Amino acid sequence: MSGPDERLWRRGMLAISVVAGATRLAMILATPHFTLWGDPEDYQRIAGSIAGGHGFATTSIATAGTPSAFRPPAYPFTLGGLYAVVGVHPQAGRVLGAGLGVLAVVLLAYLGRALWGPRVGLLAGAIGPSSCP
Repeated sequence: MSGPDERLWRRGMLAISVVAGATRLAMILATPHFTLWGDPEDYQRIAGSIAGGHGFATTSIATAGTPSAFRPPAYPFTLGGLYAVVGVHPQAGRVLGAGLGVLAVVLLAYLGRALWGPRVGLLAGAIGPSSCP
């Protein structure tokens, strides 16, 4: 793609990315007293332990102290790295999740574009990962 088609694609991607980010941030701002429970609470505890220098915390789902398929290490270590910088703040974790959601939208759009063309790519990005943090 080049020329006008490429510009149209980029404008569409910009619009989709802005809407994806804005809706996720609006959800975070609309629920400032959100209480973590279940999986998010477990990830929070593990990330807090990592940020504090204590390593991978125990979880009732996996063998104590070990990463597993139930709690793979990439996200807890990413969240733990954020917490090591800004402190253990659930809202910061929610913003990180929102950013990762926008990244998923963009990647899905590019995948759709590569496999089926620019229209399908934009459609996939627009309707893809619609969950909010």
